[in-house]
Amino acid sequence: MAEHRDVERLGAFTDGVLAIAITLLVLDIRLPDGVAGMTDAALGSALIEIWPKYLGYLISFLVIGNYWMIHTAKFRELKAVNHRFIVLNILFLLVVGSIPFVTSVLSENDGRVATMLYAATMGIASALLAVMGFYAESKGLVEKPQTDDGPVMHILRSLLGAIVFLASIVVAVFDASLARYCWLLLIPVSIFARPRLTKEAAEPF
Repeated sequence: MAEHRDVERLGAFTDGVLAIAITLLVLDIRLPDGVAGMTDAALGSALIEIWPKYLGYLISFLVIGNYWMIHTAKFRELKAVNHRFIVLNILFLLVVGSIPFVTSVLSENDGRVATMLYAATMGIASALLAVMGFYAESKGLVEKPQTDDGPVMHILRSLLGAIVFLASIVVAVFDASLARYCWLLLIPVSIFARPRLTKEAAEPF
């Protein structure tokens, strides 16, 4: 019973940090200076000029939202937590907490350093989330996953998001814009990364 409460408390704490991080993203989208005296045309033009902030908000919102869905799915399988798992979870949240900052940097500067900083942050967060899953399974902290994936495919699916972000760092060395386009691969990757449930697990209740 105490172990179940620990799982619930850690899940609630994680949900809170992710909710705060995803809320802070919008604070970077600020009204242009002198908006009160602008004409409709000037205001419309000024709002269009800050489109990189909208894009940064959208990308980071979707990524953090995806982290929340993955984390929630993993927590459904958790039956207990230990000290090392909690430390891994806190490290994950430490990185997630910096996402609003790196998003702000990228929306202000689309150069090589800003792109690499953003990709590194997202890649590390994705990798930590995968490591948490591997650790929980290896230590028997979760119910046996009901999937048709073998060990190698399971590891690959879990690390795909991290691989995309970390690979884009290498691309950014040569072309920052191309590196950011690489992030579009996260769309098909997120679909492929979903585990293949066994027939029994896939059947509705």
